[in-house]
Amino acid sequence: SPELWPRRVHLEVVGFPPHESGRRTHKIARDDTFEFTVHASTHDFIAPRQVEFRFLSVDGGRGRDTLTRVGEAVPGRDDFQEFRYEFNDVTASMTLDVIGGDDRVVDLHLEIVDRPELVGMEVECVYPEYLGREPRRLPVTGGMRIPEGTKLTLRAASTKPLTDIRVQTASDPQFRLLGNADEPVKSVRWDYGTLQADDLLTIQVTDVDGVTCREPYRISLAVIPDELPQVSVRLAGIGTAITPDAIVPLVGKVSDDYGLDRIWCDYRVNDGQVRTRPFVQQPAGQQEQTALDAFDTRGPDVPTG
Repeated sequence: SPELWPRRVHLEVVGFPPHESGRRTHKIARDDTFEFTVHASTHDFIAPRQVEFRFLSVDGGRGRDTLTRVGEAVPGRDDFQEFRYEFNDVTASMTLDVIGGDDRVVDLHLEIVDRPELVGMEVECVYPEYLGREPRRLPVTGGMRIPEGTKLTLRAASTKPLTDIRVQTASDPQFRLLGNADEPVKSVRWDYGTLQADDLLTIQVTDVDGVTCREPYRISLAVIPDELPQVSVRLAGIGTAITPDAIVPLVGKVSDDYGLDRIWCDYRVNDGQVRTRPFVQQPAGQQEQTALDAFDTRGPDVPTG
């Protein structure tokens, strides 16, 4: 060989891309598991029987161990022989050196970072106009009850800049990508649309270190349906047969879960035209009214067709 000291082994460590400065770093979340992988080339090289690593952690710990050989590579068929080692619940950053045969890869940095978290999560609610409610921002809880027809916007802040935000709904299982890797953001704003049925939101975020939240955020949305107004009214003190100029006393209650806007009677004499008679006392948005009219057949009304 023209080389003074030709090497028989060539090792390549997976997942430690070089930085512009030349420093080779891999970032993982605190208390996460990391699978350390090394490839020994079989092209013009031989695979060593054993590969080991040495480490020095930032808290002063040091040690060495042997990677596990995975299968048996065949030169000409396989590009490399693989070796693996699993670090469990890593809590401190460390520097690693890998040695196998006459090759070594040194000064690898395993860096511990915190996971991204969403904080101050709120759902902005714009209620249907007929409810007469001002828009509100509600803190996110595990289960939220929202009136039917409300327009929702999800808002949250992040503890770290985010490059990837994915939202999934029960009605649309495809993830919707909101982030942009070229423009990291520290806040989330997503227009859900109008809530028409119960739904479940699932949110996953990834930060600039490539670390994803440990568990997806889940928000359960339960629809509060707009029930029909309830009318419980009967005749008082008279039968069902009346004279043409009768006064028909009505007693009872009219109610609605969101409030009453208007109360009226539709009536028809024999086969005549259907007519509408508005009540003298109209509600002012209250949920219940018990003050009902005595229906005077001689009173004014409004024809409906």
